[in-house]
Amino acid sequence: MQTQDLYLKFSRNAAGAVIGNLTLGDDPLLSTSHPATLAAAVYAMGATAVTMRTADGECKMPFPSAHVAIIGRQGEITGEEITFLRAYGTFSQVEFKAPEAWDIHADAHLRTAVHHLPKRLVVVRPETPEPRDWKKTFKARNRFIYFPNS
Repeated sequence: MQTQDLYLKFSRNAAGAVIGNLTLGDDPLLSTSHPATLAAAVYAMGATAVTMRTADGECKMPFPSAHVAIIGRQGEITGEEITFLRAYGTFSQVEFKAPEAWDIHADAHLRTAVHHLPKRLVVVRPETPEPRDWKKTFKARNRFIYFPNS
């Protein structure tokens, strides 16, 4: 996958919460209010960078993101968006296919991202069977998904 075509922009939902919108060029891939699901999507696509777009311009962020110092250069970004990006940076460090034992949510974020992404773009999938309570977990995770609707 060509990571120079992978973009992150922000919007807000009706309640004012930050939504991360991941696109391939101008084609929407995934919009979510949970930065871990966004990080899992980038991980699932095997991407090595995402370009953040704001009204002030673009800024390429490596994946995983070791730090978020680059976000200070984006004048149009709000405090809530910075918080979202910091969380995204933290979650980008997760090895979603083999998370630490204490991380009980990584598998759900990866499975949710893989479910919603176009199959042709997914290069990393869960290797284990779905957990017994997956349908319930998936329904709960979908509350944070804005595109695509499922």
